[in-house]
Amino acid sequence: MKKIITATLVAGLILTAPALACRPLVTDDCPVIERGSFQWEFGVLNYSENSLDTRNITNVVTFGWLPRTNLVAEFPYFTVRGSAQTISGMGDIILKAKHNLISPEDQPVGFSISLGNNFNNGDIGNGFGDGKDNLFAHAILTKPLPFGAAHANLGYTFTDALANFGAALEANLPSDAKFLSEIAGERDQTGAGPVNLVLGLNKVLNSQIIMDGGLHFGLTDSGPKQMYTVGLTASI
Repeated sequence: MKKIITATLVAGLILTAPALACRPLVTDDCPVIERGSFQWEFGVLNYSENSLDTRNITNVVTFGWLPRTNLVAEFPYFTVRGSAQTISGMGDIILKAKHNLISPEDQPVGFSISLGNNFNNGDIGNGFGDGKDNLFAHAILTKPLPFGAAHANLGYTFTDALANFGAALEANLPSDAKFLSEIAGERDQTGAGPVNLVLGLNKVLNSQIIMDGGLHFGLTDSGPKQMYTVGLTASI
């Protein structure tokens, strides 16, 4: 059980990073929301492995603090069901600030940076926390394209000495929908770590709500081989 829960944590840290470019992507984008506004992202990530069913529910709240700076908080909750028992608990809360330096609306390529911390508050007894604070930093690039946009991230988690990366494409579809794809993952000092291919869709329902769904495919032996997610993003 402990091994699978640890894999759940790894998947959760990668696949539910806050302030997504477009759910269900993990790779962040350069733009920030307007000052004084809020954005709420809700997602459910599911997978089965070794006779255990795992569900990761995340709530991500973004606040437009300054004209070019957002504050972001993520609250993950895990449930693991086996044949004999079901365990649930909070994961580590993530807080970060994201600052846009170059807008992709003004220049050919946009650039933002983010700095945050993965706090040591999760249910460590059930394996839903890693037992320590993790400071991280990310560089974020966005390139507008005739059919959509491309995004690239490169980051580092200092306590665990992990390099994080992501590359994503958004392709516009009819009826206010988008096809989304990415490769994202992390590497430790030995070069090991999970890498995932994500394929998904999202659709604008109205001026405030976007629905989404996607499939995640594990490309390495670290973490689950296949997961699926559904969610929504609401602007306030």
